[in-house]
Amino acid sequence: MQLVVEICPAIQKVLSIKPLQWLFPHVFTIYLIHGFIFWSVGSWAMVSIFSYGCPYWLCVLLTWIICYGTLLGSLPLLTPPIEAMGKKLTLSIWENASQDPVPRKPTTFPFGKDLFVRDLNPSRSSASGESSMDEKDGNPFADPDSKGKGKGDVKVKEEEV
Repeated sequence: MQLVVEICPAIQKVLSIKPLQWLFPHVFTIYLIHGFIFWSVGSWAMVSIFSYGCPYWLCVLLTWIICYGTLLGSLPLLTPPIEAMGKKLTLSIWENASQDPVPRKPTTFPFGKDLFVRDLNPSRSSASGESSMDEKDGNPFADPDSKGKGKGDVKVKEEEV
């Protein structure tokens, strides 16, 4: 469509007539509110006119006139606020899309990678000179007053795979 409009002078002349030029800034507003007007005002008009006993064709014609009259009459009032909201929304989207992404952090942040790693075999940890996680300094979950209290011997069978 864009190509046809750009290369065809006849279509350019048709789209340059005054009523279409007046209507162009209101296209987005028409798109947003036409359903509301047709479903609310249109249904009210159709039911009201039909209740007076008018023929169906007259009800449809008068409903069409009322709906489009309401739509065109509301455009000058509704276009400026809708356009302002649309500009703010697109500006916000552009700003968020233009920013650099936040640097990635490990999934265990702010804890270290050894949070879920424990050596359950006490003979291996004592032989290598390492201490278990509970005995390390700085463990926020270790109770400083109960060193070794309540801890049973953990026996883990190692199975060969």
